[in-house]
Amino acid sequence: MGKVDALSRRVDYETGPVVKDVTLLKAHWFAASHTVDGADNLKDMCLKHVKLYDRSVVEKLGKDNDWELAEDGLIYRRGKMVIPNHPELRGRVIASHHDSIAAGHPGAAKTQDLIMRSYWWPTIRKDVIKYVTGCITCQCVKIDRQPRAAPLNPNPIPDQNWQFVTMDYMTGLPECNGHDAILVFVDMKSKDYIAIPCSKTLDSEGQARLFIKHVVVPHSLPKRIWSDRGPTLVSSFTKEVYRQMGIEGNPSTAYHPQTDGQTERMNQEIQTYLRIFINYKQDDWVEWLPLAEFAYRCRVHASTGMSPFFMTHGHEPNTGVETLKDGINESAK
Repeated sequence: MGKVDALSRRVDYETGPVVKDVTLLKAHWFAASHTVDGADNLKDMCLKHVKLYDRSVVEKLGKDNDWELAEDGLIYRRGKMVIPNHPELRGRVIASHHDSIAAGHPGAAKTQDLIMRSYWWPTIRKDVIKYVTGCITCQCVKIDRQPRAAPLNPNPIPDQNWQFVTMDYMTGLPECNGHDAILVFVDMKSKDYIAIPCSKTLDSEGQARLFIKHVVVPHSLPKRIWSDRGPTLVSSFTKEVYRQMGIEGNPSTAYHPQTDGQTERMNQEIQTYLRIFINYKQDDWVEWLPLAEFAYRCRVHASTGMSPFFMTHGHEPNTGVETLKDGINESAK
């Protein structure tokens, strides 16, 4: 039998050149769409559709003090701009409070709360639910949290912010700027949190240094720390904190080897936000952490009825999509 040579081989069986780095799609095609309408754009669009106000809304004018017709033709209800009955316009208002970087794709209830700080229309709840349940990004990224775990023993509620703190680690993250983990501290009263990029090999000394910088300095030393990471880890951590602060004796900050589940929930919130907004290489998550914190702080927490931002500062934040009629402050009620 003759030896097979190059000329006798079928061309379609040839092995092509090996290309190790092949980009099938351009990078920018993977980027999420973060561009939403700001307050000025939304107001301009409302001005174009003032004739489309719901009849029930127009009939309220002059009969109810909660309703007011501005000089530019826009209607306000308790200081909040009423959006005309235009499906695309109302959809863009919802998108601005759901899809934006500052919002971070919250659920229907929290999206509605963000909108109703500045805007209102009769079918807002129905429209928001329809929009959020149809959000492709949320469907692809968010975890189904319907299954419930066994009931947990609730921890006591502190009198002041950052008195009781839970701590936990998020590990297994792709390396970014030398970081592959996140150290998370959660305030049990305001439900605010601090997420600090770090390394999974961070020792007690490094943990204490980050804790002092990001928690103790801006908020004071907590009275209690909850964690499920084990007594040895947290005991060495608290002792190191006291050593670096020059405090002698046994730490007065109590350690409790359990958690109420809020830190795990917070980890899920962070992971969801990062999945939505980081690039397709997943190597820029450190840059998005502060924005993830801000987006969470803007949302009303179910247990407090207020946003962490309001609990800390006494007012709601400006995210760039709010618009209120000058001189009307009823919305603050």
